[in-house]
Amino acid sequence: MSSSRILPLRYGALLFFFCLAIQTVVIAALAPFLDIERFGTELYLTLFSELTAAVAAVLIIGSIGARHDLIRVGFCLKRSLAGCLEAFIGYLFFLPIFIFVVCRLNTYLVGDEQQQIVESIIDNPELLHSIPFLLSVCVAVPILEEILFRGILYSGLRHMLKPWAAILISSAVFGALHGWTAAFPILTLGYYLGAVRERNYSLLPVILVHVGHNSLTLFSIHLLY
Repeated sequence: MSSSRILPLRYGALLFFFCLAIQTVVIAALAPFLDIERFGTELYLTLFSELTAAVAAVLIIGSIGARHDLIRVGFCLKRSLAGCLEAFIGYLFFLPIFIFVVCRLNTYLVGDEQQQIVESIIDNPELLHSIPFLLSVCVAVPILEEILFRGILYSGLRHMLKPWAAILISSAVFGALHGWTAAFPILTLGYYLGAVRERNYSLLPVILVHVGHNSLTLFSIHLLY
């Protein structure tokens, strides 16, 4: 195995946690100089930090191995259009299982506990009228999380593990970082997204499914609450 092929594995973990930490660093550095208002400046700051982390991930990957490593983690349009259509059709079959089986099983296991962000929206429905919040949840978060989980982490694991194992481990980390009350549904969603990633050279189909899922979740909360 050449040195180039093991670069994502060698630097993947450090890059993964570095990009996650960028959000905290940006907020910690800028917050003292800002007049943070509820659902105002702090949401723009969150959105900015998420996009900053995503850009940082791309730039660092590019600096490690240039175009070759960018393609390896999914920055490629090969089969992307066909992959988007396939992922969308697959999601239509996945969604009923997710809602009626996975989510109900999670309720049985942990009770009626909601994911923290869902609880925040229910307690503060005005969030659904905040443009930076909507952009963050429906655009910035899917882009950043897919670069980190299905791009960097999955690609590194995939070089030494079978596909199902790489998908499972990256999905488990994905679920764990979303909190224990929603870890099982998020792990299941992550496994589906990982399967989509395995079938495509591009992250675009995965990002679009994630964008659609988050948007559908917010729309459902709006209708129910």
